[in-house]
Amino acid sequence: MFQGCVQVSEADGGPVGLCEAGEGVRALANGWRPHKVAADSAEARKWFDAVAGRQKALRDPAAALAAADHIATQWGERWLPTIVPPPPPPVPGLSGKMAVGSGQLAVGSKQLAIGNMQSAMGNRQPKDSPKVGGRGVPAAGQKTVTTTPARESVPGAKQEETAMRSITNTVAAVAAAVTMGAGAVYAVPQVSNVRMNQRAGTRVVDVLYDLSGEAAIVTLGIETNGVPIPDSAVTYLSGDVCKVVEIGQNRSIVWNAGVDWPENVTENAKARVTAWAVDAPPQVMVIDLSGGATTNSYPVYYYTSVEALPYGGLTNEIYKAARLVMSKINRGAFMMGEGSASFAVTLTQDFYAGVFEVTQGQWFNVMGAQPSQFNDPASRTFRPVENVSYYEIRENPNNSAINPNWPQSDAVHADSFMGKLRSKTGLAGLDLPTEAQWEYACRAGTTTCFNDGDGNANVSGGNANTNAWLDVLGRYKYNGGFLAGGVTSPANDCGPANGTAIVGSYAPNAWGLYDMHGNVWERCLDKYGPLTGGADPKGAVSGSSGVTRSGSWESGAVYCRSAFRFEQILVNRSRSVGFRLFRTLP
Repeated sequence: MFQGCVQVSEADGGPVGLCEAGEGVRALANGWRPHKVAADSAEARKWFDAVAGRQKALRDPAAALAAADHIATQWGERWLPTIVPPPPPPVPGLSGKMAVGSGQLAVGSKQLAIGNMQSAMGNRQPKDSPKVGGRGVPAAGQKTVTTTPARESVPGAKQEETAMRSITNTVAAVAAAVTMGAGAVYAVPQVSNVRMNQRAGTRVVDVLYDLSGEAAIVTLGIETNGVPIPDSAVTYLSGDVCKVVEIGQNRSIVWNAGVDWPENVTENAKARVTAWAVDAPPQVMVIDLSGGATTNSYPVYYYTSVEALPYGGLTNEIYKAARLVMSKINRGAFMMGEGSASFAVTLTQDFYAGVFEVTQGQWFNVMGAQPSQFNDPASRTFRPVENVSYYEIRENPNNSAINPNWPQSDAVHADSFMGKLRSKTGLAGLDLPTEAQWEYACRAGTTTCFNDGDGNANVSGGNANTNAWLDVLGRYKYNGGFLAGGVTSPANDCGPANGTAIVGSYAPNAWGLYDMHGNVWERCLDKYGPLTGGADPKGAVSGSSGVTRSGSWESGAVYCRSAFRFEQILVNRSRSVGFRLFRTLP
């Protein structure tokens, strides 16, 4: 449902007509053009009213885009038919008793391409475009289907239904652009001409593709008989994949199926090459620190899940020492704090959160020094770094502040841990988390005192110190932090049975983050002050103390709650205080 007069276009850019106020768009199958239809449902009206009026839409473009998306969904549910697809035809692919054969393969489906395009709209500023609340949207008539498959991955009528819904969503996005007064046109990444061939006498597979539009993050999936094989079976990859790839023809991916998938043979397979907008990346990001402190750059890789990580996945200790794994957390709203001291908070930007706390090995690979007090030679590399100050992490490594600093600026000192990471990865947004980001990531959708979501868990009475629920979630004073059942503080040279644990030793939360309770206190970006709510709260404007969260190996259970916050002097160092890396996306 549109405000004012809006030009509506097909997915290929062809004009359909003008929609007047109160009208919408209906898309049909069998090649029919979209046509105008009244979109007068109460649900659509509710979403439209939320951003009605040009000025309001301009002030809150994210809400306008969200409204357009919801209205498009309503149209789809109301007007579009459900089509039952016929059985898919066979697709040549992996074949032979010993090997993987060749064949014409499909690129990412239209549904995936549209989904990535929409993510890009919500997370990028277009080139040469007016700024609209920091986000960009395509102009009317802009071609928005990013991929034309060589062979449809969902053949027949089902693909028609997918295409119809894609057109409907595309039209809604175009309308939102016009409603908000944005007229920018920008390229989107497009994958085409995907080919797959087996090297003779081997189980090594070459996948070639063309990338146009703009540079993109490229990932590879393999399907057999229309079903994706597990991400864990497509990990031995090299070439133009799992990273930012520049546009060009005959981009090359090499998949060692003999290592990943040694016992499997199939006659029906295809490759799915997906191009992700750089500002709307896949689920997992990995920073390769193996070059050490003297290297000029740290490569950055992207994966669709932690199961897609090479070298056996997270269980490989490389990810606790030489590579830093981060998982994408979608923006959202939650209640921050607990009880009477709780506030409604909305996070308006997606972000990555470190799967593990930053370890001593990772700190050494960036800074070339080892500051931690827990120094057992056999385990220190994989235990969290501690004994580092807020200033050493992100401001002056000589342990003093820079000016201006947070929240006036997100600048970091070039020689700090964050400064080196930003410089050597080329990534903006790497930093400590805001306090709100930390609690949101810790809770992972739960509202209970610990992030396992168990409503029976509590920290009252006898559970305030030793706690059976916390025992499985993280290292604290009474499950190994102290010796003798919580009586004696451990020595610096103790093994990981006491003091800090090797990261990832306890159960993760629902979003795959480990040690959000206990092990070490985790520094946040915010300076300490009264807890507040709202959109993207940033803490106190000044002060000599910062916020720490999570509790630690020397804490009782009551201090390890999701909502518990502690004040830590910024310049101080402690063997119970460390941090976790976050990255806020544009």
